[in-house]
Amino acid sequence: MELKKYKKIDIAKQMLETALDLYSKGEDYFSVLDLAGAAEEILGQHLKFKGITNSLESEKEAFILINKGLYQKDISDKDALDFLNRIKNAIKHMGKKEKEVIADPKEDAESMLDRAITNWWRLQEELTPKMNEFWIEGL
Repeated sequence: MELKKYKKIDIAKQMLETALDLYSKGEDYFSVLDLAGAAEEILGQHLKFKGITNSLESEKEAFILINKGLYQKDISDKDALDFLNRIKNAIKHMGKKEKEVIADPKEDAESMLDRAITNWWRLQEELTPKMNEFWIEGL
């Protein structure tokens, strides 16, 4: 066995590109969600280390402001993050009673792809052809 070093940003890009391939074929949206979610997290951490706001942080802040403005309801950061990551976490974690998930797999996959691609853009300021096709042209 030969061990090699891999850059996490390259791993995230590969996961995101694979997720985009599956999505473009209309296949396995739960795998798209999982791969894009992993890429979004890795890229989000890269942004955090650079002092740049990642897509999840932006969505969290918007969610909190919208709830405050529309419903006069204060939402904690944790509750906002739990809501925004509910489907991703629901398919990954299983409690004693959680044997099913209620989801719209295609819509949830699209949302996670958008977050991951946003993070990629904020890091690289360019898109791959697959990312461009999804983000700009709408696959």
